[in-house]
Amino acid sequence: MKPTDTPEWKKWPLEAKQRLLQRLRMKNQSAKGPPASPLDLGKLVFGAAYQDGRHTRYLNEQLLNVANGSADRLLVMMPPRHFKSETCSHLFPAWYLGNFPDKRVIVAGYGGTFAEEWGRKARNTLSEFGHLWGVQIDQTSRAADRWDIAGHRGGMYTAGIGTALTGRGADVLVIDDAVKDAASAFSVICRKQAYDWFQSVALTRLSPEGKIIVVGTRWHQDDLIGRILQTSQNDHKADRWHVVNFPALAEANDVLGRQLGEPLFPERYDQAALERIKANLVTEFWWYALYQQRPPAELGGIINIEKLRGFELQGNYCRLYDQLDGGSQVAVIDRTQCTRIVVIDCAATSEDVAAQ
Repeated sequence: MKPTDTPEWKKWPLEAKQRLLQRLRMKNQSAKGPPASPLDLGKLVFGAAYQDGRHTRYLNEQLLNVANGSADRLLVMMPPRHFKSETCSHLFPAWYLGNFPDKRVIVAGYGGTFAEEWGRKARNTLSEFGHLWGVQIDQTSRAADRWDIAGHRGGMYTAGIGTALTGRGADVLVIDDAVKDAASAFSVICRKQAYDWFQSVALTRLSPEGKIIVVGTRWHQDDLIGRILQTSQNDHKADRWHVVNFPALAEANDVLGRQLGEPLFPERYDQAALERIKANLVTEFWWYALYQQRPPAELGGIINIEKLRGFELQGNYCRLYDQLDGGSQVAVIDRTQCTRIVVIDCAATSEDVAAQ
């Protein structure tokens, strides 16, 4: 070939070039051996598009502690879109089962479809890179929500919170984003159902030395993460959790050693980007809950309806009850001792009202 000739591969379509680059990368990795951590696996999976930060590297160390048995309860609070699910529900299960193909992993989330997405990603990643550990996916059991490792006892199962797990065991249980949205977060019933499922179903599926990873964004003081923390604080015999709290903008005693106000993931969301998000959240509640991981009980007009009690006016007296919708009478008060407050909800949710 003459020095001025263009190499043949440079004439290839972009997709063909990308496949060649992937094969070369895999060949180079095969010579090095399997990835040493979930984030090292991420560099193979995402290639040049891969982004990590101080927080994911710190989280990576905590996940390695779970894998090697030095920690068995890990609770992680992170803002949206900061690589928590990719790290904990995709890369970690694939990497863990590559190293421990006889172990069982269950990944659960607010819905079956959401959890299944991570099962599919972990399966596809292990299908592509499993040879680095000498393992492969069992072709007779490779559904996105339930798949096994060929020639081994291990595999992965995914489920929505509230789903029965009868007959399913877990050496590692990952619960990722237990709360779907604000409606679920502010529903007393939904919060209770999630915690009841955690206690009566999820915990009963663990092997004797089973490990739990709970990762999510905070929505409410009484969400699943809040209840887990409260139980741990109230009973010294309950599980001891290693808690990793990642506020979007650093606060005092930051686990990463950040300065006050320093962004968590500047590679994706610098301070200006976070301040813009905060400015667009008219109700500050969501900033402190979703981004700072400190959901307030009440803030700027947000009323904790669980503290409201019912009443009934009768002549010059007001009867007070212990429940919003009635219940037992707890007091009778002279109307002159009562204060009337009018509350107007301008954020109407009725389509009929909104259309007027």
